[in-house]
Amino acid sequence: EHHLQRAISAQQVFREKKESMVIPVPEAESNVNYYNRLYKGEFKQPKQFIHIQPFNLDNEQPDYDMDSEDETLLNRLNRKMEIKPLQFEIMVDRLEKASSSQLVTLQEAKLLLNEDDYLIKAVYDYWVRKRKNCRGPSLIPQIKQEKRDGSTNNDPYVAFRRRTEKMQTRK
Repeated sequence: EHHLQRAISAQQVFREKKESMVIPVPEAESNVNYYNRLYKGEFKQPKQFIHIQPFNLDNEQPDYDMDSEDETLLNRLNRKMEIKPLQFEIMVDRLEKASSSQLVTLQEAKLLLNEDDYLIKAVYDYWVRKRKNCRGPSLIPQIKQEKRDGSTNNDPYVAFRRRTEKMQTRK
């Protein structure tokens, strides 16, 4: 780029004609032997260019994440039966999402979870204890958002607010 800048500044200083000004460009050379060595002429057209595995919606990850208390329970349960951490997270996640302000009963949990009765009872009892001891409304952290009814409160912990109709200016 500095060659171009020098040529332009020389043209402005000496007011030379454009035909006499030359911008240096490096010579291009082709090395056919080197090219043939790198790129073999054995290309075959594939039957399909892009192959995508179909989306599998069964492999969705649960929103609930295990903590150290959950791991101790899981180790205790693994002495009697085999349960994987992902399976435990899915069970707790389903219980959390099925209950809002009112906890799911054991009978509803049995309908919700397709597992062994002993496992459902153990996980349910643990989940109820943990849910009652937790400070928030749920074990899964949620972003605090504005209410859908449009009522405005000045809660500073609301993460996302709806856009107001009229732009507010500073006073």
